[in-house]
Amino acid sequence: MLLRDTNPSDFRVPTMPRASAIDGEKAKADRAAEDALRRRNERDTRLSAAHERARARTQMLKMFAEEGQESAGLVARADAALKAYKGSPGALKGDDFAALVRDVRGQALSLEAMARARERIVQTGKTLDTLIEATRAAPENFEAHVGAAREAIEGQKLPAKVEAAVRARLSEIPEAALAALIERDPAHAADLIKTREGPADAAFGLDRATLRVLGRHAAAAIDETEATHANSANVAAMRAHADAANAIEAAARGEGDEAGLTAWLAQAETIGPKATRTLRRQSKAAAKVVAQRNAAAAALREKRARGEDLADATDDTIAADLKSGDATRALRAAERIVALEAKGLVARLPKSLVAEAHILATATRAGFTPTDALQHLRDAADVSATDRARRTNDFDRTANGEALARAIEQAFAIQIAGIADD
Repeated sequence: MLLRDTNPSDFRVPTMPRASAIDGEKAKADRAAEDALRRRNERDTRLSAAHERARARTQMLKMFAEEGQESAGLVARADAALKAYKGSPGALKGDDFAALVRDVRGQALSLEAMARARERIVQTGKTLDTLIEATRAAPENFEAHVGAAREAIEGQKLPAKVEAAVRARLSEIPEAALAALIERDPAHAADLIKTREGPADAAFGLDRATLRVLGRHAAAAIDETEATHANSANVAAMRAHADAANAIEAAARGEGDEAGLTAWLAQAETIGPKATRTLRRQSKAAAKVVAQRNAAAAALREKRARGEDLADATDDTIAADLKSGDATRALRAAERIVALEAKGLVARLPKSLVAEAHILATATRAGFTPTDALQHLRDAADVSATDRARRTNDFDRTANGEALARAIEQAFAIQIAGIADD
């Protein structure tokens, strides 16, 4: 029904332009796909080139590190490595290779420049250390060493911060000079610090805190030096005193030069007033012994010259030795008297002298030293014969002194005299 009323002229067949529009859209889509593929390929190519450049750069720098070579000369080695890489399969080309060259050579230049700067810093530090040590050895040359250090710093052309740090070390040179002077002449060093002269001058950069510390060190060194001198003086005085006393004793024994009696006078200042007073008393006592011995010897020579009997003179000599006060001479005389008594040759000697000789000889055989035995003899001389007898009787009554004496003799293998006589 609808067809009956429709005008045939209203029906139209699609024309060719409709087909062309479809083809255009397809071509546009194809071009877009091609552009996307091209961009993807370009992106992949760029990424691949970047990856290769990073890989090659890392490999080269790693190769430098693995070779263990110093940074000096790194640019030349980088150029050689780049040349070898350019001829390898898959190497970057064109701009990509140029970018790799810039990266590698730039890093090499930076490392080599840092190495040169570091070497300059190290060499400057070594120069300063050498000059500081030289100042310790010759502090009088500190000013010349400071000048040499300044020239070394200026000649290296260091970075500003590094140069400031190195210049701060210049004050170590005058400090080393003062430290060396404190060891050698602390008084002079203390004077320089006090007056701010020489190494302590402000022109050489030592701060006040350091100078105060050095001043305390100098004061301590002065005290130590004075104490050392005092100790040395004491040692010298004691040595001189001992030598003088030995010389006096030797002269008294007749074993040394009589000049030893007064030799200490030349050392009186070293020995000191207190010790010289003691030596003066010893010298006077020894001089009396020497005079007695000389007089006895002179009398003996006169008797010999007159052809008289020398027995009395010999007895006088023995008696003089026993009474000399010298323990060695007294013991020698006591032993001689005991030996003469055994031969019946002591008739000319006083009985008291013979008794003293026995006491002295017995004491030494009992273990006393000659000096202690002589002191015992002197102490015994202060007790009268009556008092000695009374003490002996009292001892016998209270303790059976005779039995005790015999027991002591048997136990210690000694002979006791004067405690209990038969």
